[in-house]
Amino acid sequence: MTTMTVLLGTNGTGKTTTLKNILRASGKKCLVITPDDREWLEYPETPLRRGVASDFQYQGIRRHIWRPKHTLGMLQYFRNGIIVFDDCRFYLRATTDQEIHGLIIRRRQRAIDIFAVGHGFTEVPPVFFTFATDFILFQTRDNISRRKDVIRNYEAVAAKTNEVNAIAQGKRAHPHTYFDKKLAGKRQEDFHYCDHITNG
Repeated sequence: MTTMTVLLGTNGTGKTTTLKNILRASGKKCLVITPDDREWLEYPETPLRRGVASDFQYQGIRRHIWRPKHTLGMLQYFRNGIIVFDDCRFYLRATTDQEIHGLIIRRRQRAIDIFAVGHGFTEVPPVFFTFATDFILFQTRDNISRRKDVIRNYEAVAAKTNEVNAIAQGKRAHPHTYFDKKLAGKRQEDFHYCDHITNG
């Protein structure tokens, strides 16, 4: 069973740290697609060259800097691992949903899990929501209702989004008990709070 996970959160909420922990714990081959050559620097870069097996057959985590008219075509050769589209807003809007649609549809045959990462619901192309199996939600600031038509199980995802935002902003008690006397009874903001929901 492969997954299509949408991971959302504003700057500084802990998205990247959480995602790195998930990737390392998976034990799978991972490829992080990023628009920025200054991100994910601790991992080797791969250019995804046609016919170069070492660009696709490796262990651990690698990164690839997004190249329009190249990257999506080369991903058809990626098998048995995880693909991360990091910070989708900067590059996937230049492509069409149809181009991404094929990759998502064929993920089961290619044994690929996919993560689409963005700052909020409007920062991720709609096609990812259509096929999302899971959401990892940190604090977001945009309006989930703008994706109402493409999110299966919309009401549950919206409720979880509101809950996470309320906890992150200190408007609702954190679900974990605070034993520190300095925190007891005080309004506690937790910008790094996140939660997971399966989109069933």
